Amino acid sequence: MLLKYSGENKFIFIGHKKCASTSIVNSNIAEIADIKLRDPLIGRHMTIEEVYETFNFIFEKQNFEFNKFFKFAIIRDPIDWALSKYNFRSGRPSWKGMTFTEFFRSSPHLAKPQSDVLISTKYKEVRVDYLARYHQLTEDLSRIKNILGLETLSIPKLNASVKKVYPHDLEESLKEEIKERFYCDYELLENLESFNARGLQLFQDN
Repeated sequence: MLLKYSGENKFIFIGHKKCASTSIVNSNIAEIADIKLRDPLIGRHMTIEEVYETFNFIFEKQNFEFNKFFKFAIIRDPIDWALSKYNFRSGRPSWKGMTFTEFFRSSPHLAKPQSDVLISTKYKEVRVDYLARYHQLTEDLSRIKNILGLETLSIPKLNASVKKVYPHDLEESLKEEIKERFYCDYELLENLESFNARGLQLFQDN
């Protein structure tokens, strides 16, 4: 999680596991943030609601209202995301020998969609302004560098999972099962262009 409250370019980055959060919190975006939570055990993957509650002492002040912060996150194709989580954990003793199908159907790490960390229970909607696609990360983040207050971007590639199982290894019936569980994420991806356009307009006009 990154939060910048100083200056004109206020922003919040919401990180999600296996969605390039390690890369972002070690990028030049993090260098200009006032609050940097890099440890996965201490805040790196805070939800949007947790950020609001934890730092409400900032947002309650005049000119620092929550809606004045440009909020962004990264979204990944759910099948690719699920496989990345499996590939990352499958070498650990507690998961060793488990197939991807077993992992998908039993692991708490895949119980909820990516969008779950972006949704406010109060407003019942996604509360970020922009979602960058994982597989087009540099391109999508380049569109917001001016909003963040940067002239250039430097995003290292870190914490990548060693691929052991690929999408083409999965049966179609299992792919459909994944799509059904994570239908909210697929809806976001299908409407991403218009979703991002609304967020960009709000902050590019300011």
